[in-house]
Amino acid sequence: MDTHDSVFGPRLVGAPYRTDRFGHLMEQFTLDHLREGIDVEEFAHWMADFGVGYEAWRAAWTSNQSNFLDVHAWGHDHDLGHGYVIKGTMDDRHVTNLERVVQPSGLDPDKHVKDKKCLVVGAYCGGEVLMLHALGAARVDALEEVPEYAEACGRLADAFGIQQDTYAASLFELPQDWASGQENMPEREGYDLVYCPGVIYHCSDQVATLRILRDLLVPGGSLFFETGVAGHPDAVTYLGPSQPGWNWWVCGVNVYLQMMSDVGLENNRHIETTGGRAWFGGIRSVRDPLTENGCAGFAIPSLLGRGQ
Repeated sequence: MDTHDSVFGPRLVGAPYRTDRFGHLMEQFTLDHLREGIDVEEFAHWMADFGVGYEAWRAAWTSNQSNFLDVHAWGHDHDLGHGYVIKGTMDDRHVTNLERVVQPSGLDPDKHVKDKKCLVVGAYCGGEVLMLHALGAARVDALEEVPEYAEACGRLADAFGIQQDTYAASLFELPQDWASGQENMPEREGYDLVYCPGVIYHCSDQVATLRILRDLLVPGGSLFFETGVAGHPDAVTYLGPSQPGWNWWVCGVNVYLQMMSDVGLENNRHIETTGGRAWFGGIRSVRDPLTENGCAGFAIPSLLGRGQ
């Protein structure tokens, strides 16, 4: 394997994540662990080529250029071993997200992940998929609306022998397509766990978003999501495209808890807040408050009455 050092040498950087608690899970995903049949050099060059876009992506994002989604860069920090580390735009959040959500009131790996069917929404290049797989999930599918990132996520999972499907689709397109059994999105049963870090506040309709996430669960399945939150628990702040990444809405903790209840989630809890970002968890209820209350003006009426 040392013969590959010439490929990695120009891109050496420091250690990308701590190895205590959950960082050590990434040790399962080095060049030494690629499945049989994967060409190591080809795989390494592919990741390196993808990672070249980091600085261009960062510049486009920080200046709030409208084309930043057209500038592609790797999503998560990844130490492939043998002195080679690729830098991701989301840094080590695939690791620190677990550190934040695995709390006494939050996600329990043995209860919510091990041997469960999981879906990562907003999968980027697949860092969260790797982490849930390493925690023992039976299956970890992924949803990512940027086609280039969806392709990268699927290729990364395949390289490490992870059996899963990655779908390139908008969350707002998914429920109808999923149920109708279209060729590229076959009909599926619900998931035991939907894991959704850093997506909600990018969606223009957060109530519809939470309803869709709820509908992707089997009854009794769990949703865990992370989002930006306002300082006041009852605040609702509209940002629109004025900030990098189009952070449409930032709401307070109580607002998100109320939304979760309204769309048919129960046992809803705020797990923790760090640096203006919070984790929430809830369970799909058998009740459907939206249809019970008539839901006048609901943005996507076709969601209602399905999968109750």
